[in-house]
Amino acid sequence: MPITKSGEDNAPAWCGLSYFEVVTLAKGETRDFVRRGKREKIIVGTGTCEIRVGDEVVAG
Repeated sequence: MPITKSGEDNAPAWCGLSYFEVVTLAKGETRDFVRRGKREKIIVGTGTCEIRVGDEVVAG
C-alpha cells in the first residue's frame, strides 16, 4: 500500500522521484509504459517482468 498518491510530482520531496506509479496486473495481463526519462526503474513485487524495446527483450 503506497503512502502517497502515484503520479506526476506526488512523491515526497526527500526521495527525489519526479514520477511513480503502482500497477497491479492480473495473470496474463500486459501494460505499456511511455518513457519519461533516460533512466527509469521497474520494481516487481510478485511474479515476473518482461521488458520489450523494439525487437529487444529483457526478462526478469
